[in-house]
Amino acid sequence: MKIERKMPTPEQFEAIYRSVGWDAPGLEQIRVALNHSLQGFMIFDDGKPIGMARLLGDYAMAYLIKDVAVLPEYQHRGAGTLLMLRWDMSNVLNPPICQEGFRERETEHCVSNERRIPSAEPCALKRTAA
Repeated sequence: MKIERKMPTPEQFEAIYRSVGWDAPGLEQIRVALNHSLQGFMIFDDGKPIGMARLLGDYAMAYLIKDVAVLPEYQHRGAGTLLMLRWDMSNVLNPPICQEGFRERETEHCVSNERRIPSAEPCALKRTAA
């Protein structure tokens, strides 16, 4: 098994989600949810996606590990444990701080911690001293 820090595609998410008996929303809703997640991890067996987990949060005080799921045929083999042990919270808990305020146009984005931040949110361009 190989674990990677990456978000599943909407199709991978839907397949794994349904495999554990959960009712999955539509692909467009999944796509939006994944785009607004802070981090994601997937676990693979010979290139086959067998598990996933994603992190939600506000970059300040509240975080939630969500959608931890492993294909039934791979459960009880340590895949879920690997997903839970893999989180690197250092990037999440010490995010870049915006010194420029808000962007003027909604079409502009800045990138922070591999996450696209819409212009309606503070733009993260500078890191604070650790």
